Amino acid sequence: MASEYSYSGSQKSRQSFEQLYGRYSRMLLAHCTKILCDDIEAEDALQETFIRVNRSLPMFVQKNGYRGWLLRIATNICINKLRAEKGKPVVLTEDVDWIADEIEDTVRVLAARQTLKKIMDLLNEREVIFVIKHFIIGIDQAELAQEYGITWRAVAKRLRRIRDRINHLCLENNQSI
Repeated sequence: MASEYSYSGSQKSRQSFEQLYGRYSRMLLAHCTKILCDDIEAEDALQETFIRVNRSLPMFVQKNGYRGWLLRIATNICINKLRAEKGKPVVLTEDVDWIADEIEDTVRVLAARQTLKKIMDLLNEREVIFVIKHFIIGIDQAELAQEYGITWRAVAKRLRRIRDRINHLCLENNQSI
């Protein structure tokens, strides 16, 4: 696999980049869409991901393959986008006729996005990352434990504390999530 995307020489580097894009762009777009709950923001995040990949590919040292590296870049970009949106009001910008045609889907998407924004506003940065990785991306507790060098039990406790914190902060702020 390493030779498949090796980055040496300008023509070969372009081909390597195009191969990475062709192989992973759909998966990364779905990943970004799942985190951001917005197709346009997800496309922007995908573009930013591949801009960073293009810059970093010559220095990439393959240990476990490209998938994890690309997912980590995309996840960090999505988290940064969520941080940048924190505190901004959700504004409905779609055409009224379009909303009338697909009101149920639109309401569900907007409600999910507003809920996610409320949760992000209530949590600290470390908690936001755990929420995204576990509840949105779907990384299981054992993988989180391995990634952070802690026990599975410690991950379970952190996730329980995060759920309790969300519930407490919602009650405290009279918000429903």
